[in-house]
Amino acid sequence: SELQDVIMQTRMQPIGNVFSRFPRVVRDIARIQGKEIQLDIRGKDVELDKSVIEGLSDPLMRVVRNAASQGLETPLERRASGKKLQGTIRLEARHEAGQVVIEIADDGKGLPVQAASEGQDGLANLRERIGRLGGTLRVESQPGRGTRLDFTLALGKSRMT
Repeated sequence: SELQDVIMQTRMQPIGNVFSRFPRVVRDIARIQGKEIQLDIRGKDVELDKSVIEGLSDPLMRVVRNAASQGLETPLERRASGKKLQGTIRLEARHEAGQVVIEIADDGKGLPVQAASEGQDGLANLRERIGRLGGTLRVESQPGRGTRLDFTLALGKSRMT
């Protein structure tokens, strides 16, 4: 069992390795689209198995890009909605009830009602990819208030630091 623990420890990596790619992506999207976006990253030290991190990298990137490019409004649209001019995307990894939860939330316009209720192809594909990693995806969206996605992974695939 000691050998297994040593092997597992060598496979564990902080999720911050993936999270570190997002500030530049968000900054570039904000500049191109004329948006003001604050990216709030929490839980960089939470560790996951290397294979899980590799499998999460692309889905997380897609969600963050979509939140920045499609979820958050321009400053003029936000002002018209009575919101702060700067939109916020929160990216957080945490331990919860024996599992690791990775949450991506924005204070944007939310998903279109049809997409949120029917689980459109983009969300179905995301659910499938997270399922292959042994996890689940939960989506909450409120029109005009924002969207939150939680990726939940069994603790067996991760480890507290």
